[in-house]
Amino acid sequence: QITVVGAGGIGCTVGVLLQLAGQNVLYVDVDEAKTEAGNRDGVRLDNLPPQSATFLHFRDWTPKPGDVVYLCVKCFDNEIVLQKLNDEVELIPVQNG
Repeated sequence: QITVVGAGGIGCTVGVLLQLAGQNVLYVDVDEAKTEAGNRDGVRLDNLPPQSATFLHFRDWTPKPGDVVYLCVKCFDNEIVLQKLNDEVELIPVQNG
């Protein structure tokens, strides 16, 4: 499973590009309204058509061994995300501050 944690500008850009490359992406975020809108409306990047997407609230997310997790949150939110991960998850940080 490929998971993008943090469905802001960077997370959605990374996720959509992965989807366009044929990957199945799960988006995880702490914003309830954002997860509801993402499940309803999909993800849009620039002028591309919306991509259907699966969003999950952070509290409901449990990474599984072998998952690939793109960390796309602000650095000050790293600790809470890292607490959920185990050694069998591949972590790829893509952060802007």
